[in-house]
Amino acid sequence: MTKPSSALMDSKALAWLHAKGRDNVLKLVLSQVEVYVSALSIYELLSAMSYYGLGDPKTLSGVMEKIYHILYPDREVIAMAASINADLMHKGVIHNDTDIIVVATALRHGLPLITADPDRYSIFKPYGLVVYRLDKLVKDLEEELQARIMEERVH
Repeated sequence: MTKPSSALMDSKALAWLHAKGRDNVLKLVLSQVEVYVSALSIYELLSAMSYYGLGDPKTLSGVMEKIYHILYPDREVIAMAASINADLMHKGVIHNDTDIIVVATALRHGLPLITADPDRYSIFKPYGLVVYRLDKLVKDLEEELQARIMEERVH
């Protein structure tokens, strides 16, 4: 799968990118990928950051709004999420509502989902979800950057 030019990022990917010492990786990703985030993923990230005393949720929310394109669940997302959830329940599968809404957001907007935990979303592939591993994205971006640097040195 080729590197996405735009994508929806889940809360685990956000948490990994916003961990201490990853500023350069975050800048690299944001310089190469137009990143969208579900409001629910922002909620999960801010809850965790607040729990660990890493900042005020209101202030952090303002920072996130400046960095990311935040997508709020609209009527179509909620209806799609409800349909997916009902289908899963008919199959005897109970899954996290937040994940289902994040998946519906990605599907509604035609975006692949970047995650640090791809196994978490494997159940949604039959619905058309395209998942891109965060570690692979970072590796691909670092390799592209390295290739550009080498090319510039040659010229």
